[in-house]
Amino acid sequence: MGHVPAQAGCWRLPRRLALCLASLLLAGCATSPGYQPGDPTPTDKGDLYVYRPPSFFKFLVPADVMVNGTKVGQLFSGSYLRLRLPPGRKRVRIAPGDFAINSEVDIRIKPGQARFYRYTFDLDSPDDFMIIKGHIEARDKDEALDDMKTLRPGYLQPPRDR
Repeated sequence: MGHVPAQAGCWRLPRRLALCLASLLLAGCATSPGYQPGDPTPTDKGDLYVYRPPSFFKFLVPADVMVNGTKVGQLFSGSYLRLRLPPGRKRVRIAPGDFAINSEVDIRIKPGQARFYRYTFDLDSPDDFMIIKGHIEARDKDEALDDMKTLRPGYLQPPRDR
């Protein structure tokens, strides 16, 4: 048998690591089926859709979504949540983590109705370059469904009475 230099095996680990990282990156680039319509809104509840378009800014930071002070889920860059809620007034808060100002909106949920809200970051705020501001805005159904075509579901907390 010929002599194999001691350092010959050291190239295997970086190559395998590179292959693993490349596989993960390609898996992350796989296309998502996007928003798929679910079952219709029941007549005794209302659906609240909250979505966050993809953006480079804070894309790794999840934004907590709270309804009436209770965390109901998380939005990631390019994701949406469908919340089935009892009718009535709701205070929706989106909290995107450190160095960002929480956004809030009051919403009235009606039985059998679906409401749509988009959360985006304000990138042109001259107030303080270290603080990130976002806002929640109502969208009509057709506009929202068009925006949501490529979004994936966000993370929902286990259901509770909201």
